[in-house]
Amino acid sequence: MKSMFLFRSLTAGLVGLVLLGAHEARAADAGTVPKWWRFEKSFTSAVAYTNPVQQAELSVELTSPGGVVSRVYGFWDGGSTWRFRFAPDAGGEWHFTTACSDAANTGLHGQKGSFVCTPPEGETRFQKHGPVRISADGRSLAHSDGTPFLWLANTSWAGTSLTGNSPSNFNAVQWLVTPSVTVSDAPYSGTDKIALNPGYFEKLDKRVVQLEKAGLLNAPVLLGTGAGAGNDLPPDQAAKLARYMVARWQASPSFWILSSGGHYFGSEGMKWKQVGRAVFGGISHAPVALLPQSRHWIAWEFGEERWMNVVGYHS
Repeated sequence: MKSMFLFRSLTAGLVGLVLLGAHEARAADAGTVPKWWRFEKSFTSAVAYTNPVQQAELSVELTSPGGVVSRVYGFWDGGSTWRFRFAPDAGGEWHFTTACSDAANTGLHGQKGSFVCTPPEGETRFQKHGPVRISADGRSLAHSDGTPFLWLANTSWAGTSLTGNSPSNFNAVQWLVTPSVTVSDAPYSGTDKIALNPGYFEKLDKRVVQLEKAGLLNAPVLLGTGAGAGNDLPPDQAAKLARYMVARWQASPSFWILSSGGHYFGSEGMKWKQVGRAVFGGISHAPVALLPQSRHWIAWEFGEERWMNVVGYHS
């Protein structure tokens, strides 16, 4: 794929895309986790939903030892199990409180807890320097500690075939979460009211961990063109699908490509502004881009959309 990305705040500069590896997760529900590693907590729903993605939403508010508040999504992981994943960026004791849109669900709503973030451990670039963010001057990518990150990505459009065996000169992997697949292994079904297949995404969790261990940046295309790839869903359903993916992988070093291959002008552009706001508005998140059709320049169309801080260009 021939593509480039512009990073913007008030000004912009050129940079490339790559898939970064995150850190190997601690055991689920562990009470301690090294800085920038993945903390995971599970909950048991008190309500048996018939279509959880449509009937309930879980979010979590986390407070750092210094009082900084972050908000992230939780997700349904099959049966009555829900989880959230988070990578702390400050040492000390963190506290969290859950909120469920179904406030009567006592298993998900108002759950409180804490964990301790210990000093960084490990040898990957992300374990040493933290996940990738927009640099302080808004012109490039950098790790959390300010170390520059030069995007150089390889592409693997079939997410289920991902491995951590990218050539050593790459540091990121671009991949499509929802390629055209057989009906029996589809990530979701339906259009107006989608139903999710958590088993499909559980397989991708393992691929993302492989990338983490290899020190590669996770750069998934959340929604794309083609049957079952998500771009053709109504805005509210596209947002639900994308939020689910972000919730599963937000604790891994990631770069979100919200959509690829679309026409992001006019009424379709308005759709993607709506989707982007619904997915990334009000949460802590990694850099976000759209990758338009070849030779489409969308910087002016999306210039006021603060959730999108990287402009994709396909030559």
